Amino acid sequence: MKPFALYIHIPFCLSKCKYCDFYSVCVRNFPKKEYFKSLINDFLFQSQKLIWKDRRISSIYFGGGTPSLIEPFFYNDFINIVKENFKLEDNIEITLEANPRTLTKEKLLGYKELGINRISLGVQSFNNEILKFLGRAHGVNDTFESIGLIKDAGFKNISLDLIYGIPSQTLNDIKHDLEIIKNLDVSHISYYSLIIEEKTAFYKLREEGKIKEVGDTLFVKMDNEISNTLKDFGFTRYEISNYSKFGFESKHNLAYWESKDFLGLGASAYSGYLKYNNNNFPTGNVRYANVRSYKDYINIINSNEIEKLYSYYEENDLKTTMFEYIMMGLRKKNGVSFKEFEKIFHKNFLALYSDVVLKLEKENLINVTKDRVCINEDKVLLSNSIIEEFL
Repeated sequence: MKPFALYIHIPFCLSKCKYCDFYSVCVRNFPKKEYFKSLINDFLFQSQKLIWKDRRISSIYFGGGTPSLIEPFFYNDFINIVKENFKLEDNIEITLEANPRTLTKEKLLGYKELGINRISLGVQSFNNEILKFLGRAHGVNDTFESIGLIKDAGFKNISLDLIYGIPSQTLNDIKHDLEIIKNLDVSHISYYSLIIEEKTAFYKLREEGKIKEVGDTLFVKMDNEISNTLKDFGFTRYEISNYSKFGFESKHNLAYWESKDFLGLGASAYSGYLKYNNNNFPTGNVRYANVRSYKDYINIINSNEIEKLYSYYEENDLKTTMFEYIMMGLRKKNGVSFKEFEKIFHKNFLALYSDVVLKLEKENLINVTKDRVCINEDKVLLSNSIIEEFL
């Protein structure tokens, strides 16, 4: 009966970015009314499932797509339905993703009145040429204007999303972005390394030889520059790609990294939860995803054919579930707590993984204390290969 995280996917965008692998669509007239009606009906259906029923909600996250394209009154009905059916944690974090050029003073005041208390702004870069290369629908001045509007509306918890490792991006570009961040007075930074995924415009360009990925040496220099500089600015790298001022870590994303239960609503949204036997011992987990089409999503919900809602469904055994827990946990600065691992799985971490731990510790890749294991700070970029050892 522990609290769970609630994610809502809003797939509508002004334009499709060249690197984006998330489900999003650019249509002339967004079917807002129909989509939100489907979200509400889906939520009401899910709320009756035994796995979610009578539990508290720890965080709510409106992601996309571009949720800030949608006016506050659409969110109002949804949030009211959530409150009518579930108790919210007293300190609940409610995040709305936003892009520059989509925000107004009226919108932001409306969001705040609804209880939304965190804005995650998709900045990506403070270089107009790079923004154009990425296919972004905004310029640097739009970003500054949006940050000003967010602050004027009274938001204190502001996160910026940026990208490094972009083809043609230089170390000086990174330094330029960081110098600007220094004076923005925001509480959280997500600095993601560019990964060129299949079915994106960048993937096609790379296959055609028109763009090249940043070399390893420059990539490491960029990461070190970001990490060291943000540390000087008072940010803690609490997860591989995330930095925050004290007390402003993303509660919602921590739910994923700590392998807590989460419910996803909307087209392409993912859900996951731990399974237990009759003795309340975990036996594995369940992962599933909704159909990757807003039209199909609306039609399925409207026709009450819930059995057609999922495009992916998987039940994992305990061994796989424990590995997922380790994989996500080692992304965090604090790593994996032995006490928490035993509390969840009723198993001793060091007894299960002693050989791997000794090997990685000997190679100076991890730090092991009496209560936890974490990846050494200077070995963060090797995290994938370190984590694979536990598999």
